[in-house]
Amino acid sequence: MRQATRRVVGPEGEQTVTDTMVYTPIGLVVERGDHVELPKPFETGPWEVTQLAAFDGAGNQTPDHQKLTLTIPSETSESSGGVVNPYG
Repeated sequence: MRQATRRVVGPEGEQTVTDTMVYTPIGLVVERGDHVELPKPFETGPWEVTQLAAFDGAGNQTPDHQKLTLTIPSETSESSGGVVNPYG
């Protein structure tokens, strides 16, 4: 897991955005919209999978894996297409 927080300035002012990525084995079945919970010390969530990508290790030291990009869903994420949550 990798989590990074950054500040962005948009039309509504400054916001804090948390980017959370989880790397999993390629065989784990995950789809966009699935909800997952993270272990401590990360905020447990539930987090929503917003993007996923599969990577081939190509015989290198990095094994085949998939990268999940997560956000914390809110009431407005489904209706407006945007995500508003406690982290930005």
